[in-house]
Amino acid sequence: MRFLSDDRAQSIQIGAVLLFGVLVVLLSVWQATIIPSQNEDIEFNHNQDIQQQLTELRSTVNSMPGALNTRSVTLGLGVRYPSRTIFRNPGPASGTVQTIGTTDQQFNLTISNATAVESNIDAFWNGTGRQYNTGTIQYRPSYNEYRNAPQTTFEHSVLFNRFEREDATLPITGQALIRDTRLTFVALNGSLSESRVESTSVDFDPISTDTRPVEIRDDTGPITLTMPTRLDEQQWRELLSEERVTNGGHVQSISTTPIADSERELLELTLEDGERYRLHMSKVGVGTGTTDTESAYLTDIEGNNTSIQKGNSQKLTVEVRDRFNNPKSDIWVNASAEGGLFRDNSNTTSERSDLDGQVEFIYQGNDTGSNDINVTIKEGYQPQSGSGHNAAMPENVTMNVGVVAVSNGSVSNGNPPSFSVLDATSDKTSVTFDWEVTGTFNTVTVESNDDSGTSTDRNGQLQIDKSPGSRSITAEVTGPGGTETCTATIGNSGELTIDDFSCN
Repeated sequence: MRFLSDDRAQSIQIGAVLLFGVLVVLLSVWQATIIPSQNEDIEFNHNQDIQQQLTELRSTVNSMPGALNTRSVTLGLGVRYPSRTIFRNPGPASGTVQTIGTTDQQFNLTISNATAVESNIDAFWNGTGRQYNTGTIQYRPSYNEYRNAPQTTFEHSVLFNRFEREDATLPITGQALIRDTRLTFVALNGSLSESRVESTSVDFDPISTDTRPVEIRDDTGPITLTMPTRLDEQQWRELLSEERVTNGGHVQSISTTPIADSERELLELTLEDGERYRLHMSKVGVGTGTTDTESAYLTDIEGNNTSIQKGNSQKLTVEVRDRFNNPKSDIWVNASAEGGLFRDNSNTTSERSDLDGQVEFIYQGNDTGSNDINVTIKEGYQPQSGSGHNAAMPENVTMNVGVVAVSNGSVSNGNPPSFSVLDATSDKTSVTFDWEVTGTFNTVTVESNDDSGTSTDRNGQLQIDKSPGSRSITAEVTGPGGTETCTATIGNSGELTIDDFSCN
């Protein structure tokens, strides 16, 4: 038996193969064009996000003057792509954040022709050019599709984008260096380099941020500020437009000059002469390898050019500062007295600076006349009279106390003795007094409800009995010029300072 032929099944198979081929082509086109375009959008959006995070970083650094604790900013360095059922993604894109120039001593901000208005710090701020190492923080993405993504850099208070393909730089934020007559400089120190997909935390440590603003004026010429920069002259003119003299500000001129073998130029800002400026300076650590500041100069705070009667005492306070005008603690300060003694009954003494960088000396004038008290932070040197002490050096200070004779052999009633320090600590059955006295005095008497004690020590300590519970206590210093009486109430485990006493 013969059967008729039938080709219909072959037509269906051929159609299926053609349809599958078309589908493969479409999927390939989608993988080659649509997926990269979608990933580029994801990378672009990530770049916008991290620029916002870098703007926060800029704000954090610019706000570090006065900060006492570490501050942190989180940066999402890289980006991951959403999972896809059929299509393939490239590996996640990473990003790098790093410091540049922060360990290069040639990357400096220089302040020239600046002289201190206050005479007690003009040995350091004397018109000499002062250089401060700093640097930049840069973010560089490694995207798979967003080929022309910018490098974003924080430099001299400004955040800007650098587009290498177009050889163009675009500021994102304004500047915070100069605001009217306020000059604010934050020097970056340390080394940071992080390259990853995940987020990282960038910590900023306050190395020298307890700001002591210094008022400065021009010296032999106008104050100038010079610093390396990736921004061009026109961009700085735009950033500082509101601070130009022609617009009511105090920036006289702006110029840049090329730096040999460098991508940067040297920016020079000339300030209006005849003005006074408030200088705020800080040093901030980032990453590893940060360095502390060293003591740079000594300044007198209290007691200079005072006058006392013979036998009376005067408190003299000096402060140790670093190159950023901020206090330095735990620095040895040596002093030598002319015509008198310190609290240890010696004419020389040494003390360490406290957390505020300060040292207090109690000087008792024994010889009438204009007496100098020489003070220094120079190591291995005791600034005794005749030792060639040069008060014009930043590390030295000379304070003067005039000592006058006692009229009619007695001390004037206008200068009674008083407590400069008065502390009391207690337990259930006793109380201990510690004190320091200024002025001419005879005795110090301390009392509780159960006991009393008397001392002739200028700087002394006494322990007396007391009954359990809260009890009234008294400390009294008497002398030819009068009496000061201080009272307080103390419990079973009390700790009082002079501010807790009522004195009259």
